[in-house]
Amino acid sequence: MLNTALGLLYSAQHNFNTVQAAIHHWRQYHRWNRQIWAASPDRFREQWLTTNGDVAQWSAFNGATWWKAVPSCYRLATNSSPDQVAPGRTDITYGPAPDAADEYYGIMDGHHAITAESALNPSYLISGLCMANIQRSVWADRPALRVAARPRAQAQSLWNWRDAQEYELFIDSERGVLLYLNAHNAEAVAMGHEIKWVQYDGPLPDRIFNPTANAETRVSVYRTPTRR
Repeated sequence: MLNTALGLLYSAQHNFNTVQAAIHHWRQYHRWNRQIWAASPDRFREQWLTTNGDVAQWSAFNGATWWKAVPSCYRLATNSSPDQVAPGRTDITYGPAPDAADEYYGIMDGHHAITAESALNPSYLISGLCMANIQRSVWADRPALRVAARPRAQAQSLWNWRDAQEYELFIDSERGVLLYLNAHNAEAVAMGHEIKWVQYDGPLPDRIFNPTANAETRVSVYRTPTRR
C-alpha cells in the first residue's frame, strides 16, 4: 500500500472540485482552529477562529484577486475593484502594488493558496518521510490509510520540526487529503493537525470567494502588479 499512499499524497489537490473543512492545529502548547473552503483550481478561503469561536482573521482568493481582513480591527485589504468590494463608498484608501518581497513571501492568488494548504497538498511529506506500517482505517467519517513514518536522515527541518522522530498520518484513501498529522519525539507532541469535519464536491456560495465590506470596515485597495 506504500505506492497507494504516496500517490494519494501527491495528487490530493487535484482530487476535488470543492472542499470545505474544519481543522484543529497544534504546535507545542499553542492550539488553534481554522475553517477552509476551496474550489478547484484557484478559489480559496480560510478563517482563523478565537477560543470563543469568533473569526479572528480571514483571507479569501478568487484567481488573482485577494482579500485579507481582521474583523476585530474593522480592517480589510484587497486588490479587488472598489465598486465590487465596497460599492458606493467614498472613504476607501489606496495603496501601492505589493513589492517583490510581498509577492514572494505572501499568498497573492488562489492557486498558490490551495497549493500552500498542507491538508489539501501534503505532497511535501513524500521526500522527507520514510513510511511504513500502512493500515486501512477511518478518520472524520472518511475511509483512510493510517501511516507510521520516521524522518529520513537527510530530512530538512520542515519535516523534522523540533526534532520530531515519529509521525502518524491519516490520509483520505479516496481523496488524498491529510486528515491527521501528529509529529512528536520521546518528550512531547511537537506539531500536527486534525480535520474535525470535511465535505467534498458540495455547492459553495459565490460570496465565500467574493466578499464585500460592511459600512464599519475600513477598506484599503492595493494595485495589482503588472507581470512581465
